[in-house]
Amino acid sequence: IALSRTGALCLAQVAPPNGPVYLVDVARMGADAFKTGALGALLEAKHLLKLVFDCRGDADALFHQFGVRMRGVFDVQVAFCVKKDKDHKGKRSAYLMGLRKALKECPGLDDETRAALDEVKAKGAQLFAPELGGNYEAWTARPMHPDLVTYAAADVTYLHHMHREWRRFVGEKKMIAITDRRMRERIESPEGLEQGTEAAAKRGSRREKFF
Repeated sequence: IALSRTGALCLAQVAPPNGPVYLVDVARMGADAFKTGALGALLEAKHLLKLVFDCRGDADALFHQFGVRMRGVFDVQVAFCVKKDKDHKGKRSAYLMGLRKALKECPGLDDETRAALDEVKAKGAQLFAPELGGNYEAWTARPMHPDLVTYAAADVTYLHHMHREWRRFVGEKKMIAITDRRMRERIESPEGLEQGTEAAAKRGSRREKFF
């Protein structure tokens, strides 16, 4: 689903540093996914560090659909973009770097694993991306297609690897402040980010000033 305040949040992925990955079926559970158990409290706890890749859509959907406001978040997308700036001697890209590109450069993975991950992302995208012949409703079909289960797990499996290697580019206190601002700006925006149009995709990928 095109994740936003109007695009349904179907899954929540949770991955401790040493695994396994847990997939919470928000499409079936609804608000109980956050009110029953501790998931909502975990996401809102300032003292528990959460890793995400591009916090904006998650924050918008969680707040406007479920009243959950994430805190204590480290946005790995920002760290990756700053790392790429350093690689290019400070030249700043006009656009944000996506997760698929980050996975290709994820530290500690061999070429075989990188190629397998890229295949996972490609196969999953074919099921839900309209431009590839897929349909967003694939995320709400149950049982979920195995390729989407693998796709969803891959989104979070390696965030800890990236965080360990790339956090040095942006200190954690500074990052949490940056992430808080990114989330707040999206949540408080009157229209959020309208999904499903080419213009929205361009706006969402255009890089803002981090510092």
